[in-house]
Amino acid sequence: MSMKQIGFILLLLCLTASGAAAQKVILSEDAVRDLVRLYHPAIGKAQLIPVQAEAGKLEKRGAFDPVIYGSYADKEYQSSSYYNLLDGGLKIPTWFGLSLKSGFEQNSGTYLNPENKVPGGGLIYAGATWTLGNGLLMDKRRAELKKADVYVRSSEAERDVLINQTMYEALSAYWTWVMHRHMYDVYLEAVQLTERRFSAVKNSYRLGDIPAIDTLESFLQVQNRRLQLSEQALLIRQAEIELNAFLWFADNRPLELSDSILPPNLYSLSNGNRILPDTAMLWSGIDGHPVLRGYNYKRDVLDIERKLGMEQLKPTVDVSYNALTEPVAGSAPVVSTQNYKWGLSVRYPILLRSSRGQLRENESALKINALEQEQVRIKLHQQALKSYNTVQMTRDQVQQSRQLVNNYRALMLGEQQKFNGGESSLFLVNSREQNVINAQLKFIELAVKVKLSETEYYYRLAGLAG
Repeated sequence: MSMKQIGFILLLLCLTASGAAAQKVILSEDAVRDLVRLYHPAIGKAQLIPVQAEAGKLEKRGAFDPVIYGSYADKEYQSSSYYNLLDGGLKIPTWFGLSLKSGFEQNSGTYLNPENKVPGGGLIYAGATWTLGNGLLMDKRRAELKKADVYVRSSEAERDVLINQTMYEALSAYWTWVMHRHMYDVYLEAVQLTERRFSAVKNSYRLGDIPAIDTLESFLQVQNRRLQLSEQALLIRQAEIELNAFLWFADNRPLELSDSILPPNLYSLSNGNRILPDTAMLWSGIDGHPVLRGYNYKRDVLDIERKLGMEQLKPTVDVSYNALTEPVAGSAPVVSTQNYKWGLSVRYPILLRSSRGQLRENESALKINALEQEQVRIKLHQQALKSYNTVQMTRDQVQQSRQLVNNYRALMLGEQQKFNGGESSLFLVNSREQNVINAQLKFIELAVKVKLSETEYYYRLAGLAG
């Protein structure tokens, strides 16, 4: 459906919602799809999930941002300068546990700590800190960034699940509304028919052609049909409320259907059945389901956490080295291998109970995830296969039901002619008419059941998200 058509429908619905007279229009399944996809808040929310995940990834990348640092401390007491400390520079973290660092330090004072003494012009330092052992191949920063990348892909699956669910609920509400609107038309036609017959029966009674009891039987039939029509009208209103929940304007205002909005013709829809993929292709369709993709992404996150846990079995070894030099006015600093500062720190838990416990927990989580994924995969396949079988069987039933409607209608017309000729009774006419009504209602129910089953089939394959 084009944007122009959608705009026309929105304008029409807006006019009818405000009570203005409007031309009647057919609300098709495609129009409902487009309206829901364009304006429903749940779809808008779903589209924002990947955006939010990308923002989270950007946040985790911030752990690798270069940092400018600086500090200054000064102490003056009783006209004595105890110390004056100045330190500043640039620190650049890298991917493989290596941090580069460069800065300038200038300190002075009467009571300066000896280790802070530097030349009068200050001291330039440049070097690196490298994490060996635990943290060399994987650390928390890299793990969080890798997981954030997985969450971006996972958010796309989450978005598809939400869109698929919303579209399924919307189309189910739509076809339920279609069913009740057509059933209402059947009951309305039945009421009009029985009212005309009641009028004819009264005239026949006045002429003395039929007994008075026939007028009572005809009136009871009118009352019964009116009651059925009233009950169906309630079902329509309930179905409209359900469908209205999925129809929105562009400015996030909910939409309300009116009587000017009509359902499509079920007889024409039942002639053009949608071709469903062969059951042999079900497994390939199921394997790409966003719910199963979500399990794959969860496995990827658990694998990242497993690698991080394996790193924690190693000792933590941090080595740092800084070359030192004095600033020289008018020339570049001279670096000497004799001037440096270096350090080494080692840490290793003896029993490693925390790390070993996390690894065992992770191993169990991976197995549980795999089992749940396979269970969901089988369940999705079974549900899709059930929907497929329902569609195929119900399509045959729709054609049979259509023939029943035609045959019962022919029988009713024949009985009506016999009644007009005085060769039949009102009871038989009402019985034939009731058979036609029941056949029509059954046809509507089966025709809508096909559409609901088709919708469910594509829902099970996540085909409504695209």
